[in-house]
Formats: sequence, structure tokens, C-alpha cells
Amino acid sequence: MKYWIYAIGEVCLVAIGLLIALQVDNWSNEQDNRALEQQYYESMLAQLVKDKDALVTTIEQAQYLSDRFDLAISIIDKNDREQSALLGAITIELKDYADFRQKSSIFQTLVNSGEIKHIRNKNIVSTLQEVESMYSYIERLEGVHEQAVMTLIADQLIEIIQIQPLEVKQPEALYGYVLKNTFMLIRGLNVETGSVYQQTAQDIDSAITMIEQELEINNQE
Repeated sequence: MKYWIYAIGEVCLVAIGLLIALQVDNWSNEQDNRALEQQYYESMLAQLVKDKDALVTTIEQAQYLSDRFDLAISIIDKNDREQSALLGAITIELKDYADFRQKSSIFQTLVNSGEIKHIRNKNIVSTLQEVESMYSYIERLEGVHEQAVMTLIADQLIEIIQIQPLEVKQPEALYGYVLKNTFMLIRGLNVETGSVYQQTAQDIDSAITMIEQELEINNQE
């Protein structure tokens, strides 16, 4: 009888030891996962801040071009021939466009590798998905703008203006409806892209705030 009591006691001790070891191992794995999550948050935060800075610069460039194109349209409407040199200079700027396109992101890398599972806050994941969606939309819009520059503007610039040194070769064409329509089309693209830039900047701000809050909570644990 005593043998069975001892045997049962030893089995219980072994079981308890295994449970404790398993719990310690689970705790250790959890700590490793939290450390990994913290590292990912810090990396994503750094990239988002960098992206926001680049986006602000892009927004300013888009606004500058829109203002210039508005001025060009006004000069054409008024048929202000005294401003032909200025109109020629702005016409050259039709070849310029804001370009924000991001080629890669830490978030997308985490998704592709499956490491996104370590991010516990699903609201952050959802917001970052929205940011990535806006990045893709921006890339498509900028691609359309680039194509417009290549197909609609290049030939007009070559025919109307001598670039170096700057000289208007066809003044009448400079004040014609074709160039005005081109300015209006490109300005429209600028306005549409600018609104997407603004929305993306708001989404980035939301993601930054959420990640900063999560980092603060994790540091307090």
C-alpha cells in the first residue's frame, strides 16, 4: 500500500514539475513574442514618420503646381500677352508632377512573411491596411499623371517652346484652347491626387498615434 502511495506521489510531483516547466516555457515564449512585437512597432513607427514627412513635401509640391496652373489658366483667359514669358515658364512645369510612390513597407513585409501575427492590436493592423491601400491608390494616380505627361504634354512643349534657352516659338498656340485644356486636365489630376495625399496623411497620423499609445502601454507592463 505504501508503495502505491509513494508511486502516486512521485507521479504527481513529476506532473507538477512538467506543468511548471511548461508554464515557464510559455511565459518565456510570450515574453519573446512581446519583445518582437515591440520591435516591429518601433520599426513601423519610424517608417510611418518618414513617410509622413515625405508626404508633406509631396503635398506642398502638388499645391504649388496647382497654384501655378491656375495662374496659367488665368493668363490665357485674360489673353495677357505681357505675361507670355511667365506663361511659357509655367508651361514648362507641365512636365513636373508630385511623386510620392513608396516601393516597399515594413507592414507589407510582415504580412508577406506571416510575422503580422505578432501584432496583437487589430485596430492597428486595420489602419495600416488602409494606409497600404491608399499607397496603392496614389501609385495608380501618379502613374496616370506620368502617362498624361508623356502622351499629352511632351509634343506640345516641343512644338510651342524652346526649352534652352527658354523662348516661346508659337505665341498663338501658347494662348490657345488646346494648351488651356491641358492645364485644366493636369490641374484636375493634381487636385484629385492632392485630396488622396491629404487622406493618406490623416490615416498615417492615426496609425502613428495608435502605435505610440501601444508602445506606451507595453512599456508600462
